Amino acid sequence: MNNNNESFSLTEPHQIAAYRLITMYHGLKAEVKGFRLTSKVNCFALVKREFGLRGTKVKVLAEFKALLQEHGVLSPDAK
Repeated sequence: MNNNNESFSLTEPHQIAAYRLITMYHGLKAEVKGFRLTSKVNCFALVKREFGLRGTKVKVLAEFKALLQEHGVLSPDAK
């Protein structure tokens, strides 16, 4: 077992924004599998509204992933 107690702080606005986008991406991935990240607003609706994406959850997830990779928020090999 690795007892690595590393921590980090997000202090810059761009870091906080990137973390939010990554959280939305993982929430949408969970929704595609039938889970929910929150009980109020779903990530699918949030991503569609904020980025103007259209289509099914799977299609929106693929487009959102490509968008995040294009802007350097997700690495090209992200799953």
